[in-house]
Amino acid sequence: MTKILHITNHQGTTKNLENICVQLHISENLTTQTCNFPYYISQESANHIWEQYATRIRDFQILVFTDTTMYARPFLQNLDKHSATIIIYITNRYDWGFFGNHGDDIVLYNDLYKVASSNSRVIICADNRYDQWWAKWAGGLHFRYNDCIRLVPKIHDYGEPCSQKLFIYNRGTHVRNYVDELLCRGVQYDIYGPDYEMYIDNAHIAEYTGILHLPYQTNIQSLWENLGCGNIYFIPSKSLMTQWVLETQWYYWEERSKPREVLLMSIDLAEWYQPDLAECFVYFDDWEDLVKKIENLDRRAKKQAIRERVLQSNEDGLAKWKSIFNI
Repeated sequence: MTKILHITNHQGTTKNLENICVQLHISENLTTQTCNFPYYISQESANHIWEQYATRIRDFQILVFTDTTMYARPFLQNLDKHSATIIIYITNRYDWGFFGNHGDDIVLYNDLYKVASSNSRVIICADNRYDQWWAKWAGGLHFRYNDCIRLVPKIHDYGEPCSQKLFIYNRGTHVRNYVDELLCRGVQYDIYGPDYEMYIDNAHIAEYTGILHLPYQTNIQSLWENLGCGNIYFIPSKSLMTQWVLETQWYYWEERSKPREVLLMSIDLAEWYQPDLAECFVYFDDWEDLVKKIENLDRRAKKQAIRERVLQSNEDGLAKWKSIFNI
């Protein structure tokens, strides 16, 4: 039996890989080990971590890293000292962790990952198109597939919502920046998250007529978890969101500090605005349009469209994971 060790510190990526293994009937092969690695791992620190793990990984044939790409550094840096295959599933910027000035280490890091990505024992893939593009463009990394492998959520059917309100999670752009736009138009909502109560789970979210979400990252783990539950997202259209990012100070977008070319690419390649996922969202062009979209939405048809798209995405993703795990 091929034994898989998943080294992570993220609940969302843990659930995703567990579900993949369930679907592929290899759950008994998987061991998940929570780590406490720092976001930034220097060349020296990577070797110290390797010394701690060298004995632990001997019984595993595959090592998987899904939290931050940096976590794989100790094992890539010592690739000649073990025989495991390394799978890196990029779920944010491949160079996440290089905050501030780290001198020439970013060059060493890029060289390590670029060379390793062409090694037959290293498989690199990403869960969204922007992070794959960025890793290729900025780091020269090679990928197993030309396109991303999207998250594989569990499918749930919670039926019709029991509330006419919108669900808002207060993260990214703070709700105080747009709450007046909702109040003056009579849009009803409940707010959860930082500074507010926490929601229970995805079934709790399914009680609402939909999720009002102002994207703050190119992809988030909860997006696919919610789509798997048939939860409907109301989000600003790409043109409106681009306008807010470029022309206002109140809108938060993680990549807005990047050069304009990269910033626009981050919006263009974000999961929220991919043409093949358009049926999963309800786009609004302004606040008045949001009200109209809420009033005129055929929820049953939209939930069915979401379900069909997620099922197809899962099928495509599982086929790729099956090949990666050599099943």
